[in-house]
Parts: sequence; structure tokens; C-alpha cells
Amino acid sequence: MAVHSNKTPTPKKALEVVRELSHVLYWAGRTYLRKGAEDLQDKTFDEFLVLKVEQQASPASVEALDALKAERDAAEEAKKEVESELEALREQLAAIKAENEAVPETHDWNEDKTRKLIIGLALQRAGWPLDQPQDREYEVTGMPNKKGVG
Repeated sequence: MAVHSNKTPTPKKALEVVRELSHVLYWAGRTYLRKGAEDLQDKTFDEFLVLKVEQQASPASVEALDALKAERDAAEEAKKEVESELEALREQLAAIKAENEAVPETHDWNEDKTRKLIIGLALQRAGWPLDQPQDREYEVTGMPNKKGVG
């Protein structure tokens, strides 16, 4: 066995050990579970649940693991740099927005045209008939316009 020597157990021997371990675990559960021992009835070892050796990836060498660690560390460092750049850009954007908010708003927002060209079209595409006046305009509270319709 691998515990008593440097030899790797054969796949057949390893499967036998896992099978015996399943018996020990069954016995422990059957003997010591406070509730649920009845759930163990008719449970059997299914060797198809154990990965076959050819399905497993070969163990990585120390050099390969070190290379992966170096790649991960480099990626983390690059991520920190990108996050730092992103934070600087967010600060620039916030400053630009604050500066622009100080400029008085003089744009003529044509709500009626917007409603007809964009909102009305979207409602028609969604299947609204828009053949009644209340389909296009109805009174709402809390709107910033003076008419109180949206």
C-alpha cells in the first residue's frame, strides 16, 4: 500500500481500498447515526462513481504549479492596475459630470415629439392599439411638467 511504501497502488488495488472504505462507512453510519440508518438500507458500492485512472488528469509537477502561480500572480497584478485605471476614469467622469451640471439647462426637450416618435412607436410595436386618447396621454401625479399628464 502507498502508506507503507513509496509505490503507487495499482488502479485495481485502489478500487478495492475504496470499496472496503465504503463498507466501513456504511457500518459507522448504520451503527452510530441517530436518525437515518434506515436510509442506508439497500445502498451498495458503485464503482462507476469512482473515476478511472485514465479519466483523471496527471498530477502537475512542482514546476508547472509554480508557473501557474506566477501566471495567477501576474493576472492579479494586472487586475489591480486595471481597477486603478478604472477608478481614475470614474473620478474623471464624476468631475466632468459635476462641471457640466453647473451649466444651466437650456435645451428644448420636446416631450410631445419624443412621445409620438419614440414612446408611441414602441407601444404600437408592443401591440397597443393607441386608438383612444387615454392610450397616449393620461394624468399622473408627481410629474415635473405643468400639464400633469404623461
